[in-house]
Amino acid sequence: MAQLRRCAQQLQALQANERASSPAAADAPAAKVDRGAYACPVDLAVPFSSDVAQRAPALGLTVVRTEPLTQAAPLFDYVVSRVWQASLAAAESENEGAMRTAAAVDAVGFPKDVAEPVKVLVGQFLRNPFVNSGGARYLPSFSAEEVLIEDFAEDQDPPASGELLSALGLPRRRGLARVEIDWALQEHAAEILRERLGLDPVEFRLVCIPHDLYMRIGRDRGWGQQPQWTHFDGYQVLKNRTLRALVGGDVRHGGLSDLVSIAISDQRDSVIARFAVVRRARQVARWR
Repeated sequence: MAQLRRCAQQLQALQANERASSPAAADAPAAKVDRGAYACPVDLAVPFSSDVAQRAPALGLTVVRTEPLTQAAPLFDYVVSRVWQASLAAAESENEGAMRTAAAVDAVGFPKDVAEPVKVLVGQFLRNPFVNSGGARYLPSFSAEEVLIEDFAEDQDPPASGELLSALGLPRRRGLARVEIDWALQEHAAEILRERLGLDPVEFRLVCIPHDLYMRIGRDRGWGQQPQWTHFDGYQVLKNRTLRALVGGDVRHGGLSDLVSIAISDQRDSVIARFAVVRRARQVARWR
């Protein structure tokens, strides 16, 4: 541990020296994104077997195939070309970081039909280090994908109980702290995948629905139109290394594009849980 600490200190010192010797580098235009570096070698759109499709409804899960909007490609390219740069995240204050991010997003010249909440979302990915539950940097997936989701409507009170919640040992859907959800998934998810769905836990994961899937699937289902948040897979990493749980989808703060974070122990009643089964491969930040 002492050696590891010394190595970390040496790396930090090297990075500080590099920033001091070339201060303008952080604000230099981002290199053209290599889409191949983020191309998942696993086909996320491979259909589930008929056996899985038949088992899923017993747990309240539905097979859904989704594809990204073609007009979102420039946004994806912009995020992945900038997200690894530390300049925006290194702002001295939250307000300064927000202002610098807004200026950077405006400077790219997105089409006028790009809604303001979407531009705010792009800025959030640039300014905040988000990680998924697999531990990698969270980046929205830009590929066709087939998943299992809890497909209940949001214009009425979501089901307070169900077979999946029972299998996870969760007493309710509202007012769950993320630590409760994480513990339940760690304890029971692999068994549910293997025994109840016939899926290999090495290839698949049961998670809170990822934000990008919530946006894409929710477009056609009227999600994001209620004054409530949904638990999303992943966390925001603060400068003091504290994790905050990702939530969003509140109509008052952007609807489908709303993405914020709360304490992992927060049990407010206005946050619901919606689960999904995804391939683990989607949780890799980049492949080369």
